[in-house]
Amino acid sequence: MKVQNILIVDQNNLRSASSVSSLGKAGIAENIKAAVNGDHALLCIDHLELYGRIKGNKLIILINLDYFGANLNHFLDSFKNKRYLNRENSIIIAIKNSSSVEEVEKARLKGITEFISSAESIIDLNEIIARVFAAKPRENEKAKAGKKLVNQTMSMN
Repeated sequence: MKVQNILIVDQNNLRSASSVSSLGKAGIAENIKAAVNGDHALLCIDHLELYGRIKGNKLIILINLDYFGANLNHFLDSFKNKRYLNRENSIIIAIKNSSSVEEVEKARLKGITEFISSAESIIDLNEIIARVFAAKPRENEKAKAGKKLVNQTMSMN
């Protein structure tokens, strides 16, 4: 399944560039960006929204826990306050290369539920995308079909 937007948040520019390249070659997303910290990531999200790439589209944010540190709380709180984001179409996935058990637990307590070992773990990423997003279009299609049926029934009366 291909998603519209992936944002990689990692202070290591070389690793970010490698991840952007690998994900691009895998064809996993239409738009792949990299940010060096949480504030930069929030600006990237605002930029995506400004140019109409958020509404109705899927957004995956890959956060490297090893380099995120104290900025994680600020980012997650600010991310939750983005009113234009559809939470059903957004997911934060933590990359836990060598993160301590405590860092992973802090991330879980802040609502991060998905973890992978590397941004270049294409198989793991595809599994998460399929699990998280695959059922939602079907639910949306059922809801739209139900609304269409109601509208047709009402127009007949």
